[in-house]
Amino acid sequence: MISTFEALRDGRGHFQYDAGNFTIYGKGGRFAIDPGYACAACGHDLDEAYATSHNVVVVDGARATQSSNMRYWRGTTIDSFVDAPNLSLAHADLRYAYSADPNARFDPPYAGRDHLLVRTPGRPVIVGVADRLQRDRSPKSRHSYTWQMLSDKHNRVETAGSGFTITAANGSILVDHTAAGASSEADPVVQTRTQILMNPTSDIGSTVPVVYTTTPRQRAFDHLAVMAVTPPGVEPATMQTLRVGGGNAIGVTWRATEDVVARKIAGARVMTGQVNSDADIAKFTRDAGETIIRKGTQLSSGGRDYVSVSGSAATVRVSGDRAEASGDRENTYRVFAPQAVSSVLVNGVAVSSCREASYLLFPC
Repeated sequence: MISTFEALRDGRGHFQYDAGNFTIYGKGGRFAIDPGYACAACGHDLDEAYATSHNVVVVDGARATQSSNMRYWRGTTIDSFVDAPNLSLAHADLRYAYSADPNARFDPPYAGRDHLLVRTPGRPVIVGVADRLQRDRSPKSRHSYTWQMLSDKHNRVETAGSGFTITAANGSILVDHTAAGASSEADPVVQTRTQILMNPTSDIGSTVPVVYTTTPRQRAFDHLAVMAVTPPGVEPATMQTLRVGGGNAIGVTWRATEDVVARKIAGARVMTGQVNSDADIAKFTRDAGETIIRKGTQLSSGGRDYVSVSGSAATVRVSGDRAEASGDRENTYRVFAPQAVSSVLVNGVAVSSCREASYLLFPC
């Protein structure tokens, strides 16, 4: 289970200075926690809500990275949400978190986080967290960006290069791999430290491990972290960075089957190389019908076309026994779906479909 964002954030529900937090639980283990909490009306210290207490991106190591009056913001941060039988994908626009004042010194042209949850039966649970942030518009501006995630005090954390492994007390294992090669000079190096939590939560006083990556000083930040959770007594997944131009991509292999998560970097037109797509973000299981693209027309890898849209960019998902798409009503779709599909929807309306071997064409 992943608890991601609060869907109708009003600045009051969790009293947090960021809307990019997440908590991951799996098979009885609590792998990632978000203890950030403060309540001005309760007399708590506002420092307790600073970004350094969360699963967030911290800029230049500054505690006051995010806007102190962001708590009074009103509205919804999630501007895109997709749900399917075996996966879900949410995007949050976080620009307001860095500048609630239009006259503020920092005015980020973009700041956002994607959360992907893949829960295919009989497979590891996969969590993808993709962050994009440009702190300000100045062409000469350079900042260091630190991506961080706090874990439970009972967990054992090990790092290796661009990845880390978290082992829960019950033996359940989370493996992670990070990629930011499209926006920094080298692959991320995962480091670890500890932090004493003084937030007024059930974790108060606990010393917890923190895993993090930090970039060189650069204009912008495009970071992808992909995690896979397996239960006790089951071998963990293995991961690798897939080299793509214009994006970041990570493959997750378990028992000879690979899942791939790819995220286009800000400003890129397409991703090319081991994954080819014009989608904003994409996920597919190699040679299987568990696929999603958001805002794209094509996705291919290893000689196989997973999604082809004739027309304009659309969001397409194939999962379980369902195929769904949302986009221009004149679009037509061809998707890889070797499994039996009982429901085909376009813009929420059932449509006819045609079978072409392992592919599904719709409307028919």
